[in-house]
Amino acid sequence: MPISTEPILADLPTGPVLARPSPRPSAPRPHLSLLAPRSTTAILQYLLSRLVADGPVDVAAVIEQIAAGRPLPTLPRRPQRTLRFGAEILVDLGEHMRPFRRDQADVVAAARAVVGVGSSSVRYFADAPLRGIGPGRRAGWTPGYSPPAAGTAVLLLTDLGIGGDRLSLERASVPEWLRFLRLVGRAGCRPVALVPYPPERWPSRLRALCPMLTWDRDVTVGTARTAVP
Repeated sequence: MPISTEPILADLPTGPVLARPSPRPSAPRPHLSLLAPRSTTAILQYLLSRLVADGPVDVAAVIEQIAAGRPLPTLPRRPQRTLRFGAEILVDLGEHMRPFRRDQADVVAAARAVVGVGSSSVRYFADAPLRGIGPGRRAGWTPGYSPPAAGTAVLLLTDLGIGGDRLSLERASVPEWLRFLRLVGRAGCRPVALVPYPPERWPSRLRALCPMLTWDRDVTVGTARTAVP
């Protein structure tokens, strides 16, 4: 049978098909550092300080020695932590650490505020410090590594070769890091590493030579005391 047609009489609403663009771009999301701001200073104070026996006189120890009839050539003192030995901050600029550049800058600024600019230094390297290191741009780096004065805390901001492409030729090896950590230890310095990966990924051979702390917002001063003796 024939099909009849009728005109559409209803009026269709009109309006923009797409939403109008915002007159101004939205504000960038704020940066959230890997260490919680409320505890960053206290954590770094603990990591960069050294325990020395030059605190207040240990009265209990004095009484014990006198009661035992032993001489007191020097007064025994309680141990306390000090920052007077200074700190060296080593920043890994390898490609695998690119996502953490802002966090590295935050820690460098906070650490130097804790120790003091005059008592701290910053040097940069890529993947492994023994390949080349320097205080500024890569063009000015020198091969090898010379440790600072004995007693200095050496703070490593690196992943110790954990992250990145496992097939990359630039990836740092465990033997490279072992050579570096032994060099630091022989110089009488104390290394400590902030690592942006969980403990189950840390190389076990490195943990014996370098205390490590997970670089994470859940870290507290109590966590640091447990991880770093």
